[in-house]
Amino acid sequence: MDKVLKKGQINSRFGILFQIPVFLVATFGVYKLIEMLYYSLTKFNMIEAPSFVGLQNYSNIFKDDVIGICLSNTASMVCVVAVLLLFSAILPALFTARLKLPFGLGVMGAFWLVSLCAMLPNLFNMIFSGDSYGMINSILLSGGIITEPIAFKEVYTMELAIIIMWLYCLAPVFSVTYIAARMKHSFLGTAIAVCLIPVLMYSGGNIVTGVVGAPSLDYSADWLYTIFNDYLMVRYDVGFAYAILVVGLIMLSVWCLIACAIAFGAWAICKNVSSEHRVFKVLGLVTFALSMFLTIVASYYAVNYLLKAFVPLDELFTLPNGFLPKKPTFENFSNLFQMLGSEAPFSQILINSLVAIPLALTIVYYLVVLPSGVGFGLFNVSTKQRLLLLCFVPFLFVGGYLTISQLGMLDTYSAYMVKFLSSITLWTTVFVVYLAVRLVFNGQKLRAKNLIIGIFFVLTSFYAIGVIRGIWCSSNGVVYNEGLKTWRDISSLIAAGGVARINIAAANDMLMILATIAVVIIPLALLLVLYLSYRKNTESLSN
Repeated sequence: MDKVLKKGQINSRFGILFQIPVFLVATFGVYKLIEMLYYSLTKFNMIEAPSFVGLQNYSNIFKDDVIGICLSNTASMVCVVAVLLLFSAILPALFTARLKLPFGLGVMGAFWLVSLCAMLPNLFNMIFSGDSYGMINSILLSGGIITEPIAFKEVYTMELAIIIMWLYCLAPVFSVTYIAARMKHSFLGTAIAVCLIPVLMYSGGNIVTGVVGAPSLDYSADWLYTIFNDYLMVRYDVGFAYAILVVGLIMLSVWCLIACAIAFGAWAICKNVSSEHRVFKVLGLVTFALSMFLTIVASYYAVNYLLKAFVPLDELFTLPNGFLPKKPTFENFSNLFQMLGSEAPFSQILINSLVAIPLALTIVYYLVVLPSGVGFGLFNVSTKQRLLLLCFVPFLFVGGYLTISQLGMLDTYSAYMVKFLSSITLWTTVFVVYLAVRLVFNGQKLRAKNLIIGIFFVLTSFYAIGVIRGIWCSSNGVVYNEGLKTWRDISSLIAAGGVARINIAAANDMLMILATIAVVIIPLALLLVLYLSYRKNTESLSN
């Protein structure tokens, strides 16, 4: 390795050795997929041994009207969200990738702000909640346009679900496309982003059900995740649940092939068009402007929601609701700590979110993430490197209640480790390591100072990502022990209290955001140091 690094070369044959842990976990993911297919051919309730029933589960799926509605909703939602993401994430990302690196990273951060998924349910409930009048209803009532609040969720459940999933997918799709375009792989990044959409939508299913309810009105917004989770976790009909999932995955795979074929056709037609073409510039500027407008609007509502932390209870029900509280108070924070002291072991939850979970993820970092990131950093940009990305697809099948229960990880910190392996955050962390390797070693003389900065950047990034997982990710479905739950579980508990607790929920979410910012500052500062140290060499990121 020293020989490779001293010469400033990137060696793909050497880099492949680092991917052995990736191959092993990917193999396990393929095994879980095969196991899922097997269970779909059986009758299994997680208590008795599974009995083979052949295609009976699949036959029953197409006889169930509710499942038909859910599958139809899933197809509609994926298609609509894909079109929205094309004009609000993919095209702006391709345009932004042409700008200087700090600006592009800043825009990416703005999109991540919009997609704080754990905050979306509270955000939309605040805007459209009928009993507290909500922001939209407040404006319409004060203007005399309506005489009573509109129960938005009962009328536009499907539209609301689409908006939520669009915002949830916005940042990851923008980031993948932006990074790929920076590395001169615009088509590859676009194809990955398109295929990522249904994966993100499936993993974010609890966000939709958390806002529109499960089941929604006449199943108007229920989709694959809802009905699958119902049969798996409520009715314990595992065979039928996995049959539903298999049908959904086949449907989404066909959709991905069609979408990628369309993307490839468009790329083949436009690849010879100059990147400086006026039409391309205008299209990029317009879509970029629309996306930034979306960021500003969503940020406005997010800040308005957080300001509820300083609003006294009686002011919540006054009309019209202003942007700033009329009589700001810190009483909500004291009420928050009193409530947490009586309902949950908050000190233990802080330890879980800030220490225990990041340490539990350390095993994954050093066994999978670190070797993979270094391996990618030592690769020449080639077809082999692109194909290696496919090894991460089976990771998505590693997680799940059955996997964690079969491995004996229920009610343990290890459950968070398995859930991390099947998350989009895993890919993000691998890229963090890859970025550090390329910045430190590509075309540079090996110096102790550079190596130390790179190591500290990676280590602090590991901790920051682990803390973000601990703060914002719920332990739902795998951890029932109150002493092992996370900050997000407490946030869900407070939000479930309804309108009377919206100001306390806002106070709690504000503390969550401040804690997140605090742990992210150090790796961001180190990233800035890395960039300034190797400013002349940043063009290597595009090679």
